[in-house]
Amino acid sequence: MKQILLLLACCLPFFTQAQKEYSYFNDKVFNYSVDLFGYTFVPYKGKLSNAHFEDPIKLGLVQLKITSSMVTIIERVDFSTSGIKGENKSEPYNMSVSQINKTGWGYDLTINDIKNYNIQGYIKVFINQGYVTKILFRPEMAGTERTYYLPPPPDYIEVRDSKFFTHEQDLDAKSFDLLIDQSIYPFAYTKDDLDYREFARIYPDDRLSFKIEERMVLKGKKEKPVTFIVLNDGKNKTTPQREFLVKKVKDGYKFTDRILKKDREAIEISVIDDLSKEELKLYFFRNSQKKLIAIRLGDIEYTMRKGTRNND
Repeated sequence: MKQILLLLACCLPFFTQAQKEYSYFNDKVFNYSVDLFGYTFVPYKGKLSNAHFEDPIKLGLVQLKITSSMVTIIERVDFSTSGIKGENKSEPYNMSVSQINKTGWGYDLTINDIKNYNIQGYIKVFINQGYVTKILFRPEMAGTERTYYLPPPPDYIEVRDSKFFTHEQDLDAKSFDLLIDQSIYPFAYTKDDLDYREFARIYPDDRLSFKIEERMVLKGKKEKPVTFIVLNDGKNKTTPQREFLVKKVKDGYKFTDRILKKDREAIEISVIDDLSKEELKLYFFRNSQKKLIAIRLGDIEYTMRKGTRNND
C-alpha cells in the first residue's frame, strides 16, 4: 500500500497544475512507448464509442496521465449515447499498467484497478505520423468504451506558437560561439522521474527563456569578454532570473541518457551559478544537422518545438 501511495503522490503535482490549454496533437512526438510516460492528455472532445457524435469537453474535466507503472484518469463528465449530459465530481481512476503492446495503429495498454486487480480494462492510444490523435478508454470489460480526441491547435494558437517559440531547425549550434547573443524560447520541459520523464508545456506568458550574453568585465586593469547564460522564468517567484558564468565549453560530449538508454551528442558547458556560486553543468543537445533541440540543467530538460519558426 505504501508503494501505491507513493506512485499516486508522484502523479499529483502535474495533475494539480492549472490547465491553460488542451493537449494539441502536435505538442509532442511519440516515437517510443517511453514517450507516453509522464504526459498528461487533456482532450477537447469525447463520446461513448457506440455514440454517433462527439461532444466538446470543458477544459480539464478529462485528463489521462500514463506512467511506466500506472494510469490516472480524471473523468468528470456524464456520458450517454446521445452525448455528454453534464459534469460530476467523481474520484479519478487509478489503474496499474500490466502490459503495453506496440501495434500498427499505436499502443495497446492493459490496465487493472489497483484496489481490485480482477477489474481489468484498457487504453488504446492511436498515433498518426508520431502524433496522438485519439484515445480509447475502457475502465473495465463490463463498462462502456469511451473515445477521446486531441485537437489540432486553433489557427491563432498555431500562429502564436510558430512565431514565438524556438524550433528544432532554427539555431545553428555547430559551436557554442554561434549561440552568443541568441535568445532561446523553449516549447516544453521534462523532469526526470524514476524511469521516465514528466512533460509540461511552456506558454508565452510563462516568460521562460535562455539568453547567451557576452559582457565586458573588468579584470585587473583590463576589460575582458565573459560569457553568461541567463535563465528567465516568470513562474519562479523566488528566483525569476538566474545567471550562469561560463567557465568551460566541451564540444562533442557524449551524454549518457539513463532513461532513453543511449548516448546523446551535446555541448557540455561548465558554469558557476552567479547567486549560489555552485558549480554546475548545462548540456546543449543537437540533432544530426547540428541544430539546437534541447537544453538540460540538472534533472530538467527544456525542449524546442518541432519544425522551423515562422517569422512572417
